[in-house]
Amino acid sequence: MQAVTRKRPSIAGAALIAIGISLSGCGGLPKIPLRLGTGDDQQGSAAAAPTVSAAPNNATASPAPVTPRLQPGDLVGADAQTADALLGAAPIGIIREGSGEIRRYAGADCMLLVILYPDNRGNRTVQAVEGSAARTSAPPTNTQSCLNGFDPGF
Repeated sequence: MQAVTRKRPSIAGAALIAIGISLSGCGGLPKIPLRLGTGDDQQGSAAAAPTVSAAPNNATASPAPVTPRLQPGDLVGADAQTADALLGAAPIGIIREGSGEIRRYAGADCMLLVILYPDNRGNRTVQAVEGSAARTSAPPTNTQSCLNGFDPGF
């Protein structure tokens, strides 16, 4: 009785398969016929060779930068009620010092301070906006990225 041995695919055939798989996400590539060798010099016919086509690249160019819905300048000059409406939130704390007021708002990952002082007509309006990390262990943030987490009421 004769032992049956199985012929292994050639390294070149395996390399072509690996290249075809790795390039499957790239668009615009032509169909590549692959010939799977058996380790010896026998080659299959071109008609019997399987083909691999690259998936079309549906990705478009990176999107244009998104203009933030709310910017610090949108709050400056607003009164307390307008600031609440623009932020779409009520403050979690209010500190009054003399004629000034500091309103604290909790964002998803940050704390927003809205500082109000009387303007030249005596109306208490937002004079400054500051964003900071909500916890000392949280990564640092800036005012704009903190504002991006609020849902403005407009």
